[in-house]
Amino acid sequence: LYLLNSTHIQRKLTTGPKIRELLAASKDPRDRLRRIYLTILSRYPTQQELLAIRDYMQKSVPGARRVQGRSAKLSQADRKAAWQASQDLIWALINTDEFLCRH
Repeated sequence: LYLLNSTHIQRKLTTGPKIRELLAASKDPRDRLRRIYLTILSRYPTQQELLAIRDYMQKSVPGARRVQGRSAKLSQADRKAAWQASQDLIWALINTDEFLCRH
């Protein structure tokens, strides 16, 4: 419950340098997702997880569908939405039973 409700943990996730490093480490979304999973769950995401996250990102970031598979730039609003969606993913992974059992 502490992880779920802690403003301290939420603040660490939103302002911590490690999260910023993870999100800035790669421009390739699949590589970024792999890094996030490896850091948080000590494993790579499954194909099913990658597909679910892709669907979530496309719904959360309006411009993501337009630029998928191409090197077009996202608008500032879309970059902000992608950042928030990535933080949501990190928060969701930290609150899984898998994370709790590993750490």
